[in-house]
Amino acid sequence: QDPDSSVNDLTSVLNIPSITVRLLQVANSPALRVRRHVSTVSDAVQLLGRNMVKNVVVCVTIRDLFSCPDVALAKRLSDSWEHGIQIASMAAVLSRLYHLDVGEALSAGILHDVGLLPIISHIERNRSSFVDVDIPWAEAQQEIGEKVLNEWGFPPELVAATHSSLRMPVCLPGTSYADLVSAAHYLTDSNPERLLALGITEAEFLHLANSDERLTFMSDIR
Repeated sequence: QDPDSSVNDLTSVLNIPSITVRLLQVANSPALRVRRHVSTVSDAVQLLGRNMVKNVVVCVTIRDLFSCPDVALAKRLSDSWEHGIQIASMAAVLSRLYHLDVGEALSAGILHDVGLLPIISHIERNRSSFVDVDIPWAEAQQEIGEKVLNEWGFPPELVAATHSSLRMPVCLPGTSYADLVSAAHYLTDSNPERLLALGITEAEFLHLANSDERLTFMSDIR
């Protein structure tokens, strides 16, 4: 977050193996169309830029949080992580159409279900089950996700994406990351209202959904 930090400053703190590996994977991803092989973290940081590096770190860190020793809870987290990959990769390819940052779109998609993590933690600590927790799941997950991201200091445009699964895109005054994440949920509910506000047809959406670029984003996130 420090605008005065240098490439060397960033490189010195990005020494966690899982983050190092992912940065190099993304830097050499076909989606970036880089003509030379990137082999060092400092080169990856220079190529990707501060914003993309931040989003790679977010993806890796959040992925590591989506784990749990309890089998039933782990399955719920695994399903949620896979859903996040689907939504994030779709939001990323949509971002190209609306001149929004690809990395931010990826983060918005990955983070939109983060509210599930405290709920799972609560269930695990209290040795209860999903049946025992009598709450409106979707609404609670979104409200908690909003509070979590605000507490972590994420920008408002990413915080807003936590409500995207239940809200339709608004696109006023312009298309936002929350709009992209909402539209990406067409993958799960086929609600035409999700595409209407963006001015995109189902055929155009499905073309992007099946594109090599989206498959690359999915691979990069995993």
